[in-house]
Amino acid sequence: MNFTIKLSTALYTIILASLVMIAIFAPWVAPFDPLEQNPANRLLSPNNTYWFGTDGFGRDILSRIIFGLRPTLLLLLSVGSITLFIGILIGMISGQTNSWLSHVLMRFTDIVMGLPRLLIAFAFVAILGNGILNVIIALSITSWPQYARLAHTLINNIAQSDFILASKMAGITRVRILRYHLLPLCLPQLLVKLSLDLAGILIASAGLSYLGLGVKPPSVDWGGMVAENAEFLTSHWWVTLMPSLAIVMTSLLCILIGETLRDRLDSRHMSNS
Repeated sequence: MNFTIKLSTALYTIILASLVMIAIFAPWVAPFDPLEQNPANRLLSPNNTYWFGTDGFGRDILSRIIFGLRPTLLLLLSVGSITLFIGILIGMISGQTNSWLSHVLMRFTDIVMGLPRLLIAFAFVAILGNGILNVIIALSITSWPQYARLAHTLINNIAQSDFILASKMAGITRVRILRYHLLPLCLPQLLVKLSLDLAGILIASAGLSYLGLGVKPPSVDWGGMVAENAEFLTSHWWVTLMPSLAIVMTSLLCILIGETLRDRLDSRHMSNS
């Protein structure tokens, strides 16, 4: 069991590192310019030259998918970091105390959590305009409450443990307890949840791009690629299938990484017990 988990972790780490390297070196990896239009090569099916075919403007789909990896990884990294930071900050402030501030923060968290996430994100981007920065902000402000609630619950439970109470009696400051005890114990479970939620964040961002509320042209985005060529869905299957597969496979990778992290965490608990 432990060998399987380690093997899966190594495999997903290699895949993730490969995707990051492809995104960084996209100008050298992509076989063609993703913005170059060639009407003579319009809607070519996958072949030896154009592995994924061409779209309605004669652009190479593979090159556009490779360049579309850049905003995708940037969005996932940014939304994940902002969401995790806000959630941990609010959860730790409210989880250590039973003051009025803790109750206010948790009630505010419950209110935001009760709102429809996607609807609020769509409305936010529609008001401020499209662009990757607005998408990051919209998805971040609608995703943090779950992490704040989880962090609050975890910290509140751990804070009642004997070793935490003994640390307080020994005169250790609350900041040191938070930094060296509470945060290391809570962070793994929060990271597991984040890994599993990244798939939903990716699909939500693709939905925004499909509606024209995502990355601004001429930047390449997978959801925008599907929207641009939706009219060819039935006649030229590869035009929409290839970027859709990129969205699905990346989402599946996020889920598999989250499952592996959860199994690894459970195996550590089992071995320690």
